[in-house]
Amino acid sequence: MEFSKRDMKILQGVAILFMLSLHLFARKEINGLYETFPVINGVPLVYYLGLFGDACVPIYLFASGYGLFLV
Repeated sequence: MEFSKRDMKILQGVAILFMLSLHLFARKEINGLYETFPVINGVPLVYYLGLFGDACVPIYLFASGYGLFLV
């Protein structure tokens, strides 16, 4: 199975969205920036969802390297 150049661009876009979620929501001290509804042990649930964005660098590096390999 081979990925196309279009697939790699889509994967890079997903990695950029992960980076945005990491930088916007992976903080415990929100200090009135936004309201959080579900809280687990005093930590907002959106914090844990933002931590999934930590995979942005490996995904982006894979997509870029594979794209260069195809060219």
